[in-house]
Amino acid sequence: MPLREAADRDKVVSDSGLNGGRVRDMNERVLQISVSGLLLLLSAIASAAGGTSSSCFTILLDTGLGSAEERTLVCEGAAKARAFFSSLGIELKRRIRLRLHAAEIGGRRSHLGSYDAQLDQVDLLTLEGAKALTSGDALFGLQMDESLYESLVVHEVAHAIAGQQFGFHPVPLVSQEYIAYVAQFSTMDPATRSRILRVYAAPAFEGLEEMSSTYYALDPSRFGVKAWLHYRSLSDPDGFILDLLSGAARPAAEGREWQ
Repeated sequence: MPLREAADRDKVVSDSGLNGGRVRDMNERVLQISVSGLLLLLSAIASAAGGTSSSCFTILLDTGLGSAEERTLVCEGAAKARAFFSSLGIELKRRIRLRLHAAEIGGRRSHLGSYDAQLDQVDLLTLEGAKALTSGDALFGLQMDESLYESLVVHEVAHAIAGQQFGFHPVPLVSQEYIAYVAQFSTMDPATRSRILRVYAAPAFEGLEEMSSTYYALDPSRFGVKAWLHYRSLSDPDGFILDLLSGAARPAAEGREWQ
C-alpha cells in the first residue's frame, strides 16, 4: 500500500490503498471467524515461537520480525480475507507466504505493503514500522492503529487470493484493486470504516466505465472508497465480484495489467 496519493506499480506487484465517502443505510454483511478457527489460529501462533515460519490459516508467516501482537494481527487479517472469499464460495488454491519488514520493502520507502503475483508473496511492514512511516502523514486521514493495520493485511492477502482465482490474463489493475478494497472494507472494524468514510465525501463509481488505473494512480484511497460504495449499491454485489474474477466484467484495458 503506497502512503502517498500517487501510486507507482510494477506489472506483477500490487500495492494497496484506501479512502472514504457515504454508505447507504443497509445491513452490514458480517464475516465471522468460527471459534474453532480462532483456536487453530492461536495454536499456530503459539507453535511459532522458536521457528522462522509458521502456518497461519491462509499463509506461511515468516516470524523473524514482528512482536507476538503483530503476528496475531497478521493472522487475524489473513483469516478475515479468507472468510470474505469463502462467503463467495472461493477457497485458497495454494499457500501464500507473508514476510514482515521492519522498515522499507524492496527499496520502496513509501509503501506499507505489496503483493508479488509471481512469487505468491505478500510483503508488509510490521505495525511499528507502519506507525513510523505514517507518523507525519496520516493514512486515510487516520493515525495508524491495530484496526487499520489489520485491514492492510486483509487488502494484501485479498490480492493474493484473488490472484489465484482469475480465469483470464492479463488481469486489469482496476479489477485487482476493486476486489482488494471491497474485501478490506467488508471486513474492517465498523468504527474504523465510519471514521474513514467521514474523511472522504466521495460518491460511488457509477460503473466500470468510470474506473481506471489512472484514477487509482492519482488517488488510490479515494478509488478504494468509491469502489466500496459502488459495490454496496449493486443489487448483486457478490455476483459482480465473481464476474470480475471470471472476466465476464472487465474495465477498459489501460496497459497497467498483471500477466
